[in-house]
Parts: sequence; structure tokens; C-alpha cells
Amino acid sequence: MSFVTWFIMFIVPSVYANDECVNWFKNSGALPSAANCELKCASTITDMATFHCPQSCEKYCKPKKSSNCKLKESLRKKIKKGSPQNWPHPEKESPFSNDDIALVEKALARLPDNFSFVGLKGIYKLERAKSLFSVGTPATYSDGQIVLYQKAFNNPKDIPRVVLHEIVHHLHESGWKTQFKNYKDATNWSAKSPRDGDFLSFDSKDSPEEDFATNVEYYLFEPEKLKNKVPHVFKWMNKNIKMQFQLKECR
Repeated sequence: MSFVTWFIMFIVPSVYANDECVNWFKNSGALPSAANCELKCASTITDMATFHCPQSCEKYCKPKKSSNCKLKESLRKKIKKGSPQNWPHPEKESPFSNDDIALVEKALARLPDNFSFVGLKGIYKLERAKSLFSVGTPATYSDGQIVLYQKAFNNPKDIPRVVLHEIVHHLHESGWKTQFKNYKDATNWSAKSPRDGDFLSFDSKDSPEEDFATNVEYYLFEPEKLKNKVPHVFKWMNKNIKMQFQLKECR
């Protein structure tokens, strides 16, 4: 094997693989959390620039394990005792237990590094929602503050989804204002009518904010369901949220 051939086969792919293969994988339609991800990825058509990309299917289909799941101290400090400031409803505090804190910390540790928490004032726990429009909800968000109600902790396995959903509400009011506006424009949300197509939750029909948070939640936790039920939203998410927004799989 000549040096030129060796260089083309081994060095060139390693230099250019990241960007080209990331785009190739994103366009393949393979979903990182889907059971058939590696099969679909490996069977995707390649060209001269991407012929080596199927070698990375396992990496793209399986998020990194515990090495990147250490929770930043600044984020851990967002879990606060007491009640949120200037909370609009007279709701009773329900102190975090040690188990509650461990669940919330693990949920926060799984969030993508690309998420911004600038402006997030705190995460609190209250007994139950008393707002007429929030009775029975496991969590809510207002003015940079997330409230988790006791109901959220009745199903501990759902805590990551609950936390993620409320974090997205914070994002579309802060660091993702442009993305949120683009989402509404692309999906034809208006002040007078909801977007076209199916919805993944009942309250999403009345609120673009709720619709956006719910769809990001499903994009990360149940992408196949989002893709099957609301394909045009999935396509927008896949193009704009991008594959680097993957949940971490922490041990």
C-alpha cells in the first residue's frame, strides 16, 4: 500500500469524519434512542466523502455513559429549599427529601451540555398546584423558577421528563427565543389558531409554549412517537434541535 493510499484511507477520514458523518447521520433518519438505530444507520447510502461513516454508527446511536454525567455545582445549587419568590399562588411548601434531591440531580445531570441555564433562579418543591388551570399537574414554570409538586415524585421514573419539560419552558423564554419564534413560524402557530396536525398532549393545543416543550420532550425521550404522530414537527426538530442535543445515559 502506497503512502498516498494509506493517507487517503486512514488519515483523511479521521480529519473530516466529524462534520461530514454528523450531517450524514442526521440526514439518515436514524434515531439515537430507537432500537433499530444501528441497523438503519449502517444501511444508509454513502458516497466518496462518507463511505467510512457507518463505522461510527455505534457511537452515534449510543450516548456516552457516565463519564459526562457529573453535575455542575452551579446547577446543583439551583435546587432550593422554601418557596419561590413572588409566587402567584398560595401553595404550601413540601420540603425535598434526600431521595427527591438525588432524583432531581440525576435528571439535571442527563441534560445536554448545550442547554443554557442562565437566568434560572431555582427549582423548588411544593405540595400541590392550586391554580385552576394547573390542578393535577406534576410541575410548572414561571419567571425563571421551576416548581415540582409532590405528584411528580409519585412516579420517580418520570422525573427526568418532568424536569426536562420545565427546563424547555425556561429555554424558550431565555436562550431559545429565536428557536421558539422559528418553531412557531415553521409550524404555522398564530395568535388566533393552533398549528396544523396532531398534538401529543391535550394542553398543547391551546399553547405554543406547551406544544414546544412537549415536542422537545418527546424528541429526546420518545422520538419515534413524535416522528409517527407529528412528522413535520419531528422534521423541524431534527433539523434545528440537532443530534448533539441527546440525553446522557448515566449509570
